[in-house]
Amino acid sequence: MNIEITEFSPSESVEEAMVDWSVLDVEGVREAAEKAARRVARQYDRLEFEDLRQEAYLALAAHAGQMRAALAEGGLGRLHHAVWCDLTNLAAKETRRLERNTSYEANQATYAEAV
Repeated sequence: MNIEITEFSPSESVEEAMVDWSVLDVEGVREAAEKAARRVARQYDRLEFEDLRQEAYLALAAHAGQMRAALAEGGLGRLHHAVWCDLTNLAAKETRRLERNTSYEANQATYAEAV
């Protein structure tokens, strides 16, 4: 049994070692991510396009191998669909979380009525 040891420089963070930002440099990838983010932002009006675009970029970099496979398998359309699915799952969770929260103003109104 051989054990291969990989050098890890202290200046490199764990996140940098685990994500592949070069996937964003492939032609058309950023545009596909932005289209997916815009589509999800229209579906979930409580979420901002800029935030969803950032999440799309993070998903692409964190799962670069899967995204490159989707790109090779079905082109930019397949990649767009994969990113859209990831963002839709994230948006649904975030929307449920936001719906459970009560605003400060609503809490103050309830408190004022009780007193």
